[in-house]
Amino acid sequence: MYLMPICEHLRSDSYPLIIDWVFDDAQGFTDCLAHCRVCHRSYLLEMLDWRRNLRLFRVSCTDPGQSERLMRDLEQGSCDLSRAAAESEQFRLANSKVVALLLLDTRTPRIIALVPAEDDIPRHCWRDLPCDGRWIERVQVSVARS
Repeated sequence: MYLMPICEHLRSDSYPLIIDWVFDDAQGFTDCLAHCRVCHRSYLLEMLDWRRNLRLFRVSCTDPGQSERLMRDLEQGSCDLSRAAAESEQFRLANSKVVALLLLDTRTPRIIALVPAEDDIPRHCWRDLPCDGRWIERVQVSVARS
């Protein structure tokens, strides 16, 4: 498990992220590998909640070497269709420590908020979650209090 902290470039009213690989998509990325364009720190973003143009992501720091290896393997493809899914799942398990929640305005795009992760964050795929804005509201209230 890679435990590098979030870089200082991920902050409100900025958008230093470069999306490297999209695992899942619904009118824009929902789960992806990304990196900071300034310091090149690598992240796994997994959508937790969605309301209009706002998306809330779980953020896990990833080992850049592992991320590059996974992308290279996925780009090369395989005749075994289940191999890519298994390799992606193994990568997600190895990088499952959620360190922050990232609220994005996808229209702009820009970071609205970045807050430390809480212990009770659901780990399910966004497709199995209500995506009704409750988690987004929770983060917005948390930011307003600080």
